[in-house]
Amino acid sequence: MFYLFALVFGFSFGGLSTSVTALIGDIFGQRSIGIIMGTLEVGWFLGASVGAFIGGLVYDINNNYSLAFSINVAATIIVTLLLALTKREMKLDR
Repeated sequence: MFYLFALVFGFSFGGLSTSVTALIGDIFGQRSIGIIMGTLEVGWFLGASVGAFIGGLVYDINNNYSLAFSINVAATIIVTLLLALTKREMKLDR
């Protein structure tokens, strides 16, 4: 089970930072990548710490992680749909 998890996690999450960086560069221009990625990473790390706390709280209340994983799946689907609706304009920095 661990190897299956590692394989799926590596292929799905492993390419996230490069994809996000490329998308930000395409939408906002290359000069904005640093500040936007810095802001995003602060948000990601805060979300990871708060998410771990909320996941533990949900486990303490329900005695299982099913609801916490369901909330995570729903949030991921919403973010994916919002990202798919993002207009993409190529900007060239000169």
